Amino acid sequence: MLVIVIPTEISIDEPLNLKIVDLLGKEVLNQQINSYQTTLSINNLSIGLYTAVIYQSKTPIFTQKIIKQ
Repeated sequence: MLVIVIPTEISIDEPLNLKIVDLLGKEVLNQQINSYQTTLSINNLSIGLYTAVIYQSKTPIFTQKIIKQ
């Protein structure tokens, strides 16, 4: 399981879009979120390095690296 925690300085007045991409830029997950803490299952992802990007109105507002072991 993966827990994404969004800093409280970021307003979530509207749903946010979470995308997880692999090192090649391939999108492996795309999901709308509307809370400051989201839990995701990443069991289906291969071992490796990923980037989670949260978008608000198509503008990236938060980025986090993910290492799946």
